[in-house]
Amino acid sequence: METNNIEVLSFKSNQELFNFLDARDSEEKYLFFYDPLEEARPFYLAHIENDFRDSDFSFLRGVSEAFSFDLDLFFYVSKSSPVEMLGFSLDRKSENSHYFLGLNNEFSSDRKVGLKRFYQKKLANEDCYREIGIAFMKVKTLRLAISLASKSMNKFFFTDEFFSHCSFVEGIPLPKKTNDERLKRRPALFLDRDGIINKDFGYVGSKDRVEFIQGVFPLIQLFKERGWWIFVITNQSGVAKGFFSEEDVISLHEWMALEMKKKNAEVDGWFYCPFHPKGEDPLLKRKSLFRKPNPGMLLSAAEKFNIHLGESLMIGDKLSDIISLRGLRANLIKGRYSLDGATVPCFQSHEDLVDYYLNLES
Repeated sequence: METNNIEVLSFKSNQELFNFLDARDSEEKYLFFYDPLEEARPFYLAHIENDFRDSDFSFLRGVSEAFSFDLDLFFYVSKSSPVEMLGFSLDRKSENSHYFLGLNNEFSSDRKVGLKRFYQKKLANEDCYREIGIAFMKVKTLRLAISLASKSMNKFFFTDEFFSHCSFVEGIPLPKKTNDERLKRRPALFLDRDGIINKDFGYVGSKDRVEFIQGVFPLIQLFKERGWWIFVITNQSGVAKGFFSEEDVISLHEWMALEMKKKNAEVDGWFYCPFHPKGEDPLLKRKSLFRKPNPGMLLSAAEKFNIHLGESLMIGDKLSDIISLRGLRANLIKGRYSLDGATVPCFQSHEDLVDYYLNLES
């Protein structure tokens, strides 16, 4: 089947899908559609190298609930992501659905849990993650999913055993599409930490090494006055490399938040990525959607807050702060890193950046 010059393959059974994948390169990636609650489901595959922004997948509306969610975001993230992903929604507890919790962010007995299904009987009345029927995976991962599903009595295509084997698969929380004015989204100012909020001395993991950059306070105040969200988005590879712990990072951010609030520069949320491909800790030695320039931390913020990502702005001091997310603007401030080759506006100081935005208003 083709739509807008994109070939979409359809399969009627697990075996038919497995036979096709068995003849493919194990490292090849596919966009995968399915109905998470239908046992006699058809499956659909599409090549990710195509440009999905102008694609019409309306013929799949009856197959997957994913079309009530922001699939453009999933397609775009998939095109620029080094990791494998499943799509989720954040929903209210329902008696008719099963849910997920813990999107690659929990440990159990010193082992990374990864995605994990929690059943109704284990849930209190809280919001939960729900599988929506879209994935972006390598052939070898899909083959494993089929093999495990064939041995399981569970009606889900991605079984509990699959999540146990594949902790590297990341979950992407996708916001629902809405035209409700009461749920109008606000733009957000995303700030790198070291080099933007505090001076970058390298692997800052304790408050005795924090020296605030004074220009960040009027910068935050300017955007706060405009009604924007303010978030800190920071890679903290020092955790993976053993320089300090996640608890140290969280404690430091709590202290920094209080100090900044005293300066009338309140932050709405702090997000950090502890992973690094060359880390010392085997649990944290990995590529991650959450490590900049990948957009995972911004997606986590958009999941928890009503953010208009297309009107938002990221400010950092290095090229990796230009986030791979369509529509998101970026500005860079010159610090200890070279900005040669930057494709976004660059400023010599926080004060210059503030003056620029003040002049836009005048």
